[in-house]
Amino acid sequence: MSAFSMLPFLDWDWYLDSGVVALQGLVKLKHLALIGRCMRISDQGLASLCSLTSLTSLNLNNCSWKEPSMGFHVLYTMKGLHHLSMSACQWVSDDTLLCFDEMTSLVSLNLEACENITGTGLSALSCAPGFTSLNLSSCLQISDTGLASVGALTPLKSVNLGSCGIVTDTGVKQLSNLAGLTDLNLSRCGRITDESLSSFSCIISLASLKLENANITNMGLGALSAMSGLSAIDLKGCNRVNDEGVHFLTMLPSLTSCNLGMCWRIMDVGLKEVSKITTLLDLDLSGCTNIGDFSPLRKMKRLTSISLRGCHVQDDGLEALLTMPVLTNLNLCECPLLTNDGLITLSKISSLKILDLGHCQEINNSGLMALCELESLTNLSLNGCCQISDEGIQYLSLLTSLSSLDLGVVAR
Repeated sequence: MSAFSMLPFLDWDWYLDSGVVALQGLVKLKHLALIGRCMRISDQGLASLCSLTSLTSLNLNNCSWKEPSMGFHVLYTMKGLHHLSMSACQWVSDDTLLCFDEMTSLVSLNLEACENITGTGLSALSCAPGFTSLNLSSCLQISDTGLASVGALTPLKSVNLGSCGIVTDTGVKQLSNLAGLTDLNLSRCGRITDESLSSFSCIISLASLKLENANITNMGLGALSAMSGLSAIDLKGCNRVNDEGVHFLTMLPSLTSCNLGMCWRIMDVGLKEVSKITTLLDLDLSGCTNIGDFSPLRKMKRLTSISLRGCHVQDDGLEALLTMPVLTNLNLCECPLLTNDGLITLSKISSLKILDLGHCQEINNSGLMALCELESLTNLSLNGCCQISDEGIQYLSLLTSLSSLDLGVVAR
């Protein structure tokens, strides 16, 4: 057992100090997960972790100790720790982080939903010269003042501020010092506007940007048009963006992934602009209900994944997908206008591996006969397709490559 390099505890409530102490013999253990509520573990049990000198990764997500002010001190003796995750640990506070000044080997830290921390504690992280990844998602007390400390952590490459609701443009501006930043998540930060996008448009290393439900407009996207290295952008729910704003995305030469889900102001003209981004591999148009003409998709021959979930695409609109020789993942869930004729078209896309037809109410048993042509299909969802019965399900027996099948609520 001493050769184990990874040991997850999935239900820690059932373990006592004796269980933790027993791990001391695992001198080669590198990864340890104590996921759960550690209410029965005392300081004595936690102190035994100090003997795990090979440990580089520790997951304490959702853990609670007997005494909230105790226990965490063991972390400061683990100087070889590279990756630490403490998501939703309510015992984590600024005082906890201020003791991190001895953890000089730390590379990544996950503090998601640690609601008691503020920017004061983040200042201690400057001690680790190789610190590159910080997750502050749903840390509700992180404000603009706190981001001053984050902006000072110049080695950072990945920052997640998702759902940090009181962060504004003023705070985001302080991240412009992170010259090596490659991944920035500002999803559900409702106070973020175009001004923020202008402030970090100078970070040429940025490759992934998430702005779900941000309060941005076409002007903000214009500020991003010079970011030649941006390869992935998530604009889901940015409903102030319209066809004009989509035009600026065509100026991003490295873009391979684009999420425009729920951007309901995007119409046919906007889709024509999207089709000009010939580098795209992954496109999400979920909920773009004002698009009626899907023929421009014919030009997007490199797409491997596309979501049209909830779109008003009709059977003949699917013919545009026939020009995509490497399309493997297609989401047509909740497309109310699709019928069996559309499934006949889909049967010609031999590259398909993942297909979601959930809640497409107009398809029935006859349509499933056409899907039998998809010999490479591994994942199929028919959840909520109420016209499908046992007769139709029998056709699925011919899909011998299937490894995942969701029948959900179907007719009997």
